[in-house]
Amino acid sequence: MEEQRAIDDLHLIERQHAALGEAIEELQEVSVADLAAAQISACRLTLLTSLGSHMKFEEELMKRHGYPLTSTHTIAHRAFRDQFNSVIDGIDNGVVSAWNISSLLQKVLKHHEINHDDIFGHFLIDKYFFHAVEDGSGI
Repeated sequence: MEEQRAIDDLHLIERQHAALGEAIEELQEVSVADLAAAQISACRLTLLTSLGSHMKFEEELMKRHGYPLTSTHTIAHRAFRDQFNSVIDGIDNGVVSAWNISSLLQKVLKHHEINHDDIFGHFLIDKYFFHAVEDGSGI
């Protein structure tokens, strides 16, 4: 039962990551000339809301599954939000061009997935599958 829940949780995280990636890609469709302050604010709010709910969901899963690096991952989530805001602030201040935003945010997302989320995924797999096989309880 817990094994199936862990699988479902991992699939949901993957779908949420894909949705975040798609939301970031939508920014590419906005040309530099069309990227008004109101659009930047709307994009920021939409993405921050999505990021916030996704990160809260992940952190709740980590606690539920007894993930020992939950506090480290929570700190990484804060850093991720700070990097995201930095990129958006760079557009607001004319430092980053609008056409670069999607690329920068995709890199920040990919970095977080590889350096933090993948480790949590491996933890779940090890906890529910490898140990179940090793101790004879099955999958």
